[in-house]
Amino acid sequence: MGIRIAFGDDRSDILGLIIGETCRLAILGSVLGCAAAFIAGCLATHTVYLSPSLVSSVSQENLSPAVFLFGSLLLFAVAICASYARALSDIVSEHMSLQIRVMTATDWPDVRAI
Repeated sequence: MGIRIAFGDDRSDILGLIIGETCRLAILGSVLGCAAAFIAGCLATHTVYLSPSLVSSVSQENLSPAVFLFGSLLLFAVAICASYARALSDIVSEHMSLQIRVMTATDWPDVRAI
């Protein structure tokens, strides 16, 4: 990221790069997590002994797609917010460190003049 800033990339380019990577990972995690949760839920309802009337109500209520969608969207939003906050803090710290390096390199007094 520091190299991109040094070569003149804008904040929006760097944020887009970081948020894009986060979105890809969050979508992959949501899809795999929903699939694993659905499979685990089906196995759990078939493994646990329940009366036949309870099995139909439990499987319809607890394995509804709305629950999976809401959970995935919530975790996706948390991942994006965390990534955005981290990216902004990293960009600000990189800009500050580059400015400090430039200032210290150009503000040194000429040693030969002393």
